[in-house]
Amino acid sequence: MRNATPNEKNHKILILLCGVLAGLIMLVSYVVALGKFTVPDIESESSEQISEEVIESSVEESVTVSEEEEYEYYSKINFERRSYANSLVANGPLAVINETSKTFPIVNEADIVNVGSVKTANVYGLSNMSLVMYEEAIVNIDKFIVSFYEQVPSNGLIINKAYTASSALAPSEKTIDLCTGYSTQFSIYNSSYKFSDSEFSYLREQAYRFGIIQRYPNGKENYTGFTNDNTIYRYVGLSHSMYMNHYMLSLEEYIDRVRTYKVIEFESELESDTVYVTYYVPLTTDSDTTYIDVPSGEEYEYTVSGDGDKGFVVTVKIQL
Repeated sequence: MRNATPNEKNHKILILLCGVLAGLIMLVSYVVALGKFTVPDIESESSEQISEEVIESSVEESVTVSEEEEYEYYSKINFERRSYANSLVANGPLAVINETSKTFPIVNEADIVNVGSVKTANVYGLSNMSLVMYEEAIVNIDKFIVSFYEQVPSNGLIINKAYTASSALAPSEKTIDLCTGYSTQFSIYNSSYKFSDSEFSYLREQAYRFGIIQRYPNGKENYTGFTNDNTIYRYVGLSHSMYMNHYMLSLEEYIDRVRTYKVIEFESELESDTVYVTYYVPLTTDSDTTYIDVPSGEEYEYTVSGDGDKGFVVTVKIQL
């Protein structure tokens, strides 16, 4: 038999090397393919987590931007700093007063007026002619009752009670709200009518249009601490009554929301081109006074009310 020439030997070695190389390529391809079948769950989960983080981050950024946009009116107000005595924390139409209150309103008798001197004559009655309360409150309560009489004539509704000093009231009773000077208690002298009558739903449903709220609404016992009462109403101001009506909040819930949000901007539902900016200032506990930034300039109409316990609520009316 003829021995293979050197060239033939080299050719065989080359073929052998090509075979080995092809085998290696196939092995690598198999490993890669196997990896694609065994790793994807981990990779997919990782990518999903990253996507969720990106989405979550985007949402947070959009919320922040949204909040800044909501505060566009507040950010444009020019402020000046004024001091308020901490003892006034229980004064004002938004002060929550109940049996847990540590401070009660300080009412200067010179600041309150006789209800009979302000009310519309010959429409509704008073339990007595010595009733007094803050003028802003009775002016709007009077409009409220007159409007009610237009809807339900000869119903017998009267103002039974108005401002009463806290020393003459039991903190555990609903009438404690009368010590604010902004609340009133209705009564019916006509025995043929009752507050449960369908006509009297007007009081609960339309009070907000006059800056007034039902102080102890039905279903809010967990917040107010008292059961539903159809006789006690509080003047709080139009911006606040609109907001509470819109979101179906009791006074306690509303104050909690203001404390939490710090700033609330609310477009008036009853006034054209009007926005109300409400913001919260916590009480300075290591001093007898609290410095509050209030709007400067005659173009701003604002009020400051204590919340009854922890701070002050400032409300600014802005005409667009």
